[in-house]
Amino acid sequence: MVKLEKFKPILIVNIVFLLACTSQKVQTDYDPAAAFKILRTYHWLKPESAIPNPTYEDVNNEFISKKVRPAAEEILGDKGFELSEKENPDFLIAYYAGLKKRVNVNEYGYSYGQWQSGLYDRKRNVEAYQEGLLMIDIILGSSKELIWRGWLTGIIEDPGSAGQKIEKAVKKILDKFPPKN
Repeated sequence: MVKLEKFKPILIVNIVFLLACTSQKVQTDYDPAAAFKILRTYHWLKPESAIPNPTYEDVNNEFISKKVRPAAEEILGDKGFELSEKENPDFLIAYYAGLKKRVNVNEYGYSYGQWQSGLYDRKRNVEAYQEGLLMIDIILGSSKELIWRGWLTGIIEDPGSAGQKIEKAVKKILDKFPPKN
């Protein structure tokens, strides 16, 4: 039997990585022809094994699901949408979580001309960090076509309060659903 202790660091990283960020950017895209006003019931899809953006490492797991789903259900419920177990809900909802390593290089200072060799008096600051991605898709139940996508990216800084950060990220994304056209 495999001991959970061996995987504990991996599980913790997967739980806390997600958007424990200070700098978060939310974006959305949607089908303007979709009839969002008639949507009332929804059902969850299982997260895909491959995140739609291949530059991010997929980190979907049950621990993240335990944070994303209740937060989304509360927000959607507050907006008048109802979680349904029936076979043909008005829309389906799915989420994806990903992680990407990034490097930021900043140069500053002055170079005083060609008589000095190279970039004399110039300084470089190189910072490696991780960026998290949370993506939520809304799929029309009848046609299985993607009609809305919201995503949030952010720099991972403080993994301490991941649960609250994930809930805030879900809220920021779903605040923009349905679109106001």
